[in-house]
This record gives sequence, C-alpha cells and structure tokens, in this order.
Amino acid sequence: MYAYKYVFSLEINEPTSEYNPDDYDSPWKIALDNYLEEFIDFYFPKISQLIDWSVEPKSLDNELQAVVKDSELGKNRADKLVEVTLKTGNKRLLNIHIEVQSQQDASFERRMFTYFYRIFDKYGEMPLSLAVLADTSPNWQPSSYRQQQITSEINFNFASVKLLNYEPLLEELKNTNNAFALLTAAHLITKRTKHQ
Repeated sequence: MYAYKYVFSLEINEPTSEYNPDDYDSPWKIALDNYLEEFIDFYFPKISQLIDWSVEPKSLDNELQAVVKDSELGKNRADKLVEVTLKTGNKRLLNIHIEVQSQQDASFERRMFTYFYRIFDKYGEMPLSLAVLADTSPNWQPSSYRQQQITSEINFNFASVKLLNYEPLLEELKNTNNAFALLTAAHLITKRTKHQ
C-alpha cells in the first residue's frame, strides 16, 4: 500500500505577554499529537473514511517546516506533517491548517495558497487543503484565494470549518466521546469568558 502524506500546519499567534490566561494554542497542539484520527473524523469525516487508520501515522514535522518556514510567512509555524496510508493505496498530500486567533486575518487565504504551492513544488503532488477557523468573526469564512493578471489567473479553493458554527450544538458537544468535539466545546466556552 502506498503512503499518504498528510500535511498538518498549525498557525500560532505569539502571546502579547508572558502570562496568557486565554491560552488556546496548547490544547490544540496536545490534542493533535494524541488524537489525529478523531480530529479528521470530527471535522472532515469524508477524508477520514479514505484513510487506513490501522496503519499508524508517521510524523514528518521537520520536512514540513523546511517547506513553509521563512520570513515571508512571519510567525507562522507548521507544526505537523504526518504520513498516513489510504485505503485505496493512492498517494496524496493533505494540508491541514488551524487558525487559532480571536479575529479574522486578511492574509489567511494567501497563506493557505502559499502553503499549497510550496508543498506542491516540494513533492510534485497537489495537496488537499483544509482549514479550521477558531476566531470569533461570524462573517469571516474564507475558502478560496483568487488573483488575476491579464492572461494569468489563480483560483485556489480549500475546505474550511468554523468552530463558531458549532455554538448551537454546544450541549451535544459536551456529551460526546470525540476529543475534538470536547475541545471545540471548551474553546467556545473559553471564548465566552475571554480575559476572565
């Protein structure tokens, strides 16, 4: 069976002070390290159905950082690159980006595209790009990056989920066994009590 490269990029905003009572980043890092399958099952179930979870994913963090880490991407850090196996045996790249911040980011779509083309350039395969948005702006739900210049055009689409959209399901999320349903509930509750 062929290996399936699963690219996991986690963006972290640097705290403004040494003490940060609203630490959203650490729980995500810990959960991603320990519950990768549950992450995909919860947010992107159709993708999860394609993966053979009986084969343990292999971490390739350094390879991803080498692809996307430079001054143009600023503070962005790509935290996860794992190799998983598809049930079909086909080899593909999957780029997962988590935006953990309290406001929308005008450069997000471009950054998603930058990750996409750098991964494509490095591996020679088109990655499937997915995003999880943890901000509090209900109208900000990016899913594409478009540019046009005379005869050249970029039209890049990516799938995204918005944690805020899970707010009506909060009670249900709190009573589930999926780690990311619980993390989503905790994130939403923490956002309600920001700075408390």
